[in-house]
Amino acid sequence: MCTASWSAGQGRLSLYFNRDERKTRSAARPPECLQIDGTRMLAAIDPDGGGTWLAVSEWGLCVFLLNHYGAEAAFGKALENPTSRGKLPLRYASIPSRGEAARRLKDEDLTSYHPFLLVLADCKGTEAFSWDGAELASLALPRAFLTTSSFRTREVQSYRISRYDALLGERDSLSEKSRRSLHLDTPHPDPAFNPMMLRADARTQSVSRVELDLHRACLRYQRVLDETRTLGEERGASLDLRSLSSR
Repeated sequence: MCTASWSAGQGRLSLYFNRDERKTRSAARPPECLQIDGTRMLAAIDPDGGGTWLAVSEWGLCVFLLNHYGAEAAFGKALENPTSRGKLPLRYASIPSRGEAARRLKDEDLTSYHPFLLVLADCKGTEAFSWDGAELASLALPRAFLTTSSFRTREVQSYRISRYDALLGERDSLSEKSRRSLHLDTPHPDPAFNPMMLRADARTQSVSRVELDLHRACLRYQRVLDETRTLGEERGASLDLRSLSSR
């Protein structure tokens, strides 16, 4: 139940991420600078699981995660002692390069995780993966956009993709203004379909924005105020990246 859109390349990464969650889930802590495996990184922390959906590190690596609801339906079993998927962005953002992070992910035993979609992103591009509960596969993304929903999964995904494509038009990528507009989008009469989502049991909890260049990373975060689908005060954190010679 999340939506991400981004632009990556030519020394810059810009990312928006809507985190959708159950209404019973605790509010996340705003972004802070953490030290994980000797690496400084920015992340907002989910106090229920101790993990996050999005992290960006001093190596210039951004890792974000979405639940893979289509695969979960096919997977059809509950793991006895599942490992929190929210730990993955923290662990993989601590790795010095996107290529090395991809290699380690391919070698990891993921059988204790429920299905997920994971994207490794930096200022040069992205690499995406799909874990269906049995196999990790590279995920080809035809657009710089990814969205999931546990409710009427295919219909909701199709609608949100159509909104992205309509804003994109003939351009190569969305402008900053268009990307923000997409993530605050609420035109569908059924609010469960919108990127800024609202259902009886769940809603968009926050909108996060990452700005990354070759020297600095910033993570901005705004909570969605209850069921109003309006944004609260922006909170954020930033860090300087390691020198290019050390990456």
